[in-house]
Amino acid sequence: MLLEALTASHSAGMFKLWSSEAVCRYSGAVTNWEGQRLALPAADAATSDQIIEFFQRMAAAGRGLRWAVLEKSSGAFVGAVGFNALEDRAELAYHQLPRFWGRGMMGEACEAALAWAGGRGVREAVAYIDAVNVRSVCLVQRLGFRKTGEMRKGAEEFVVALDKNQSAPDIGI
Repeated sequence: MLLEALTASHSAGMFKLWSSEAVCRYSGAVTNWEGQRLALPAADAATSDQIIEFFQRMAAAGRGLRWAVLEKSSGAFVGAVGFNALEDRAELAYHQLPRFWGRGMMGEACEAALAWAGGRGVREAVAYIDAVNVRSVCLVQRLGFRKTGEMRKGAEEFVVALDKNQSAPDIGI
């Protein structure tokens, strides 16, 4: 698994990701930079390109970011991982193409993203997951997240403390 900063070069992969009903089922509302809600699953690459632009602008503002997750052996686009908010408490988010589910790649990508955030002084990470998204619940629990009992827009809140003393990997940001 490789992580690199999400750019327009990932347009085809992002369109495959965001045009997948299985991926969009639990993603929640997605907006473009102007705050307009995007219709998902995406009908065309222009829609998923707005998602790329959103995260590039969030990264430039220091408020959030996404990395493209790539398969190490082939360079194939696997999905995206990053943070919807990047403050003292960072909101982890990830999406993966269904053909790569169950291979451990997103767990590895999340570990790298969390280490990066912890190494930059982020105190804890939070994830919001629909309880019926069992694969995702299992993933965050393997990463050490615990349920808080809080809900947001129908999703359960999970949190994990981050180790600010660990070395942060250089993963494209």
